[in-house]
Amino acid sequence: MFPNRKIGELMIERNLIDKSQLAKALKIQQTTGRRFGSILVENGDITQEQLSEFLSFYFDVPNIDLTNTSIPNYVMALLAPDFISNAGVIPFKILQDSTGHKTLLMAMLDPTDNSAIQKVEELTLMEVEPFVITHGLFLETHKRLMNDAQPIDSFYKDLDTRDLLIALIETLQAKGTLSKEELNRLLGSNNCRD
Repeated sequence: MFPNRKIGELMIERNLIDKSQLAKALKIQQTTGRRFGSILVENGDITQEQLSEFLSFYFDVPNIDLTNTSIPNYVMALLAPDFISNAGVIPFKILQDSTGHKTLLMAMLDPTDNSAIQKVEELTLMEVEPFVITHGLFLETHKRLMNDAQPIDSFYKDLDTRDLLIALIETLQAKGTLSKEELNRLLGSNNCRD
């Protein structure tokens, strides 16, 4: 990552744009407030793919294009639509290793946004692995996903009730909002599983 380097300067060094394209894009950015990379793509100076590859280089994280990727409903249901829009994130896959440890793969407009990553990790109880996504690809994917969105209850209709209850109890216990003693009291039993 290059925290002290301007994106435009690095793009010139990597021969993606020239100084006149930089000046033109900066002028448009100053008057419109739009994203620098999106302006370059809209002007035809670089392609969406070139921007995506450059951002991956710049942020030192993998890039992702989700426009043709099917994202399971249960993954999208992990985060509220407003949070997805406001934070500029799209969860797209859950990986689980042999020990049961889960990692959420998440496309992000800004993969250095540690507060968004921390919030998602708290909400999902999973480690987040960020991927960078361009603004254009984010908007295209977000629009498709929101158009395809189904009511929240349809996400869970095929899941077993017992599995949902176990997941809920484990989540509440992991967050410290439900102790084993409280669960035993609620169930009227002394033999709840840990």
